Amino acid sequence: MTTTHFGARQSLPRGSRTRRCRGPLLGGMGLRWRVWLRERALDEELAEGADPTESDELSLRTGQLSSVESRDRLAVALERLVRLAEEQPHPPDTMPLLVRRCKVRACRTLLLDLAESVRNAGPSDVQGIAMTARLISDRTGLLYRGGSTQPLASQVFSVLFALERRVGPERDRGR
Repeated sequence: MTTTHFGARQSLPRGSRTRRCRGPLLGGMGLRWRVWLRERALDEELAEGADPTESDELSLRTGQLSSVESRDRLAVALERLVRLAEEQPHPPDTMPLLVRRCKVRACRTLLLDLAESVRNAGPSDVQGIAMTARLISDRTGLLYRGGSTQPLASQVFSVLFALERRVGPERDRGR
């Protein structure tokens, strides 16, 4: 039987090796800072189908987007946009966003389905989640005035398709 002597543990290295080490900053705070600065660009890359393992930044952003909190935040934002589009006039306590009310009301069911799909998405559904984040955050996009004249329904269908393409068979197996 082997006995362990707690006093015989190795101490941490000292000298030049420890001075070069940045501790928690190594791949931690520095990486998070870079991801925060490039958040929209990384979302664009992921929405276009970039491989999340191509870089540390894409990997971290994938983890952020795939988290339960982030997916819930995106779903709540979609639900609020639908609710805002249905209210007449703007509530006095909110700053009026220039939401395309008619388009959002016409796609109400699709947007609420998208919110539910985002909530139920898994970690492998990062492309659809990134597309949803881009749809919500792009203030010059289809949901907001001043954006493209492309039909909103086709964009929402493509996001739903990206989410269902990966989730569909897994959902069927789980039931």
